[in-house]
Amino acid sequence: MEHTKGPWRYHKDENGRGYEFYGQTKDKRFGFEQSYKEICRINSRKTGARRGMSPTFYSHPEDQANAAFIVRACNSHDELLEALKTAQVRIFMLEGASDEYNKADAAIDKAEGRK
Repeated sequence: MEHTKGPWRYHKDENGRGYEFYGQTKDKRFGFEQSYKEICRINSRKTGARRGMSPTFYSHPEDQANAAFIVRACNSHDELLEALKTAQVRIFMLEGASDEYNKADAAIDKAEGRK
């Protein structure tokens, strides 16, 4: 199964309790060739509730930075992987199977889910 196509984006959810992530989808039900669907959420932390009281949600300072990082990583993944593969070929042409070539190979395997 493939992951949701990019570009991805995020925004604070309507309750202010976390961030919602959206990815591209082809959904003709709404009359759009391409629209966005919710992929996942980062939920804010919840304080413990005292007896008879509701818990309080709060946004941790890292939540927005984490959401932005996830979106940047997802949106740049394919381009960075392609650039690394190109660089790996050039490294091999210049140096053969060097330490740099092997590092690139390991990073490519990791990015493609093989390690």
